[in-house]
Amino acid sequence: MSEKVLCETCLCPREYRVEESQTLSNFRVDGTSVQYKELRAFCLTCNHEVFVHEVNKENTTRIKKELRKVKNLVPFELVQETPIKYHIGKRPLSLLLGWGELTYSRFIDGALPTRCYSDLIDIIYHNPKIYQNILEKNKNLISDVAYRKSKKAVQELLAHKSNR
Repeated sequence: MSEKVLCETCLCPREYRVEESQTLSNFRVDGTSVQYKELRAFCLTCNHEVFVHEVNKENTTRIKKELRKVKNLVPFELVQETPIKYHIGKRPLSLLLGWGELTYSRFIDGALPTRCYSDLIDIIYHNPKIYQNILEKNKNLISDVAYRKSKKAVQELLAHKSNR
């Protein structure tokens, strides 16, 4: 059975279809304009547009992706991969970088980093040696367990890199 949402025209739950616009939609955020292919949902009974949370969420993701391109910010995938690469939690990574404890978590949840934060994420992702220096310099800001796990991961990355 297909999902249903409330159609405000029919005044009852209805099945819907999702269409991607053939033209680019414009969206303006903080003085920056982006264009993206918008998704829209329509009631299968009356053909009026309906609100679908998942469609709205996907449109927001598309807007943020385009904003990252326009503002030349680090790709979201790289934000997600950095803590995995260095075997460190989001909170310890935030502390290690001298940020608020929840800052990296917000980026993982989809918040757009400022240029400064974006550049630092990009630098440490692509330069394990720089990450290692930050880890050593700020190890007192994180737990011994988090430090040891991350140190081992970065040492393995550097060893692998030098063997190429």
